[in-house]
This record gives sequence, structure tokens and C-alpha cells, in this order.
Amino acid sequence: MVSGGYDPADLDTALEALLDEDEIPEYLTHEEWDAYRRGDESLVDLLDGPEISQILQKKASEIEATE
Repeated sequence: MVSGGYDPADLDTALEALLDEDEIPEYLTHEEWDAYRRGDESLVDLLDGPEISQILQKKASEIEATE
């Protein structure tokens, strides 16, 4: 998924920073997880807009709960 005005590599780096390694498979199929681990695909390639929004909302809620 490519979002207008955003560099996919920057988005991928931000998603990887937000997610622990053990969280990533929660959002991917087994085949997608394998492709990601091999380096064949990035998170931005594998996740769609609503999934990325879900991750961001979840992480924002976690941050708010710690404040």
C-alpha cells in the first residue's frame, strides 16, 4: 500500500518501531509472515490502510493508558 505524500520506507520503519517482533504475525497470514521474515516484502507491502490504522489506534491507546 502506498499512501500519497508518504515514503513507504519511512512508514515501514515506523511500523517496525511500533510493533514488537512477536506482534507482527498477528497482522499477517502465515505466508505473509514468511515473506516478511525472508525480506521479500515489507509491512507496508503486506498491510492495507485499515490494518495500519488499527495498529496506530491500538498503540495510541496503549500510550494514553500509561500517561
